[in-house]
Amino acid sequence: MSQLDQNLSRASHIAQIVLVCVAVFGYFFTVRPVYQKELLAEDVAQKQVELQSLREQIKAARKEIAVRTARQFTFVAGAQCTGLLDPPSELLKIGDPIPPSEPDLRRSFQSMTSCARSIFSKFEQFNKLSQSEMAGLQRDFEVFCNSTKIRRAIDEASDPEEKFRTLINDIQWLGGKADA
Repeated sequence: MSQLDQNLSRASHIAQIVLVCVAVFGYFFTVRPVYQKELLAEDVAQKQVELQSLREQIKAARKEIAVRTARQFTFVAGAQCTGLLDPPSELLKIGDPIPPSEPDLRRSFQSMTSCARSIFSKFEQFNKLSQSEMAGLQRDFEVFCNSTKIRRAIDEASDPEEKFRTLINDIQWLGGKADA
């Protein structure tokens, strides 16, 4: 074999070694980063789906908190403003007729709106609500308090039981508005 053939053979081997080095270099600096980038993109997409699911769960939980808070306010305001928490004036025996307390009921029903407004402004559980939830609840509460239909129905009711039922229905209406 001549010197030229040996040199060409060596050059061919060196070229193959350089080609393998270039291929390894190309793999580590082009193919592998692209593959890793795609894996990261898939992870990000999966985390975004999980984040959206968690946001929906948080939204549902906040709505449930708002509904429960409105119901709790309805219960507290209804009990305090109607005098249900006041102690009875006299103890009755079983079977005795309940004495009419028309003046007390009339006083309670006439001041119900101001009583409910007072409780609404001091109700600590409203701190759990966001500003938008609180604004919606306050808007519904104002509609409830300012409704002439409700006031007229209470004023036109002739007997105390009917007034009480009207008031309870209207207070429950406030709780139902929080559900919507």
